[in-house]
Amino acid sequence: MAFVTPDNAIYVCSLAAGGAWSSPPTLTYQFGRFSPSLAVSGETLYLVFAADNSISGGYAANNDLYLCSLNANGSWSAAIPVNQSTSAAPSAVAFGSSGLTVGFTANDPGGQVLFAFTENPSVWDSGDVYIQQQSLAGPGVTIAPIAYNPVSPGPSAGNNNYLITNYDISYSLENVTVTLVAVQDLVNTNTNDSNGKPATTGFGFQLNCQPPGTVPGTGPYPPAGQPVWEQYLIQVQGQQFSMGLDYGPSEGTVPDEQYQNLFLLPTANTIPQGYKISMKLETDPATNNVIRFWVNAWDNGNPIMSTAPSSTDYSQNPKLGPWFMTAPTDWQAPIVNIQLNACGYIGGEYAFFEAGVQSFPLVTFSYQSDRLLMVQGATNTETAENSNLTFGPLAEYPTNPIVQVGYVS
Repeated sequence: MAFVTPDNAIYVCSLAAGGAWSSPPTLTYQFGRFSPSLAVSGETLYLVFAADNSISGGYAANNDLYLCSLNANGSWSAAIPVNQSTSAAPSAVAFGSSGLTVGFTANDPGGQVLFAFTENPSVWDSGDVYIQQQSLAGPGVTIAPIAYNPVSPGPSAGNNNYLITNYDISYSLENVTVTLVAVQDLVNTNTNDSNGKPATTGFGFQLNCQPPGTVPGTGPYPPAGQPVWEQYLIQVQGQQFSMGLDYGPSEGTVPDEQYQNLFLLPTANTIPQGYKISMKLETDPATNNVIRFWVNAWDNGNPIMSTAPSSTDYSQNPKLGPWFMTAPTDWQAPIVNIQLNACGYIGGEYAFFEAGVQSFPLVTFSYQSDRLLMVQGATNTETAENSNLTFGPLAEYPTNPIVQVGYVS
């Protein structure tokens, strides 16, 4: 418990086993104008307070927010500026293993409620976030319990990747981007069907998406005939690199699969080291429906020029990315879960990748959205895709972006 004495000095005491409070309380050698706030991030206890310049010796203006932490020897660290100022008591809350957020009321007549945040409590340079609320006093901030499960690598294959969703599952995902970076040459040397027989040469990465309604309790979707999974793909066949949409068996007025060739790779069935490829699902701000699928590609930071034939989606050709395809109106819907899989060129086929340098990742994946992301659960086996690419562990706590490695053991 942190409190301010009549002379504005900030003290801290703690409750020991058996219900006894520590006595005497510990002087932090800080002075505050309002109630201070405590938060624990990782194994560190932090104290956030509004400085009292009349007593603190002039190191801060009145009401400037500062942070200090409890050292291992029981002393308190020097004050670190949060680079914000408040008109009332602040409220600090820890998030994840190192993140810290401070809610406060702006030090002006408007009374705006603001947030400052950091992933490194010794550095505060994020500015502030206005949540479009006002308060006559300091806000109270807490974190509600979030249902999530710590995750670990799947036992083997590409259909053992994880489901990712919003940290607040009452919202669908917004403007999702998945970025692949080839850390080594991503070489596909053998592709087989589900029975182990040789199949179409090539491979792909498939972004599977679940609309609301396909997950119990998440809404009215899908309409009659809409599949459980919407699928957005990038594919390699020979030297041809393409993008595509697949909405499963269609009962609407549009084809259930659409593809667009984008560019030629320098080597057949290989995404070269240093290639970066992004897949973005653009959502409508009013409905959260996925309305467009975008793909962009770079070769060691240099944009790649399209070599595809002309398309109604392009104003000119050839052109630099990003390239896009419009989601058919019949199938537009929000999405609650995403799952990225590696697969053969045709859905359900097995893709085999060369191991490369086994002690080094073959590829990295980054998942990003307009909201914090969370691993919803362990692997999902509804999809038929499979490969020898193993997906590494994901963040245990909600974060944005989420970064993952892929490797061949």
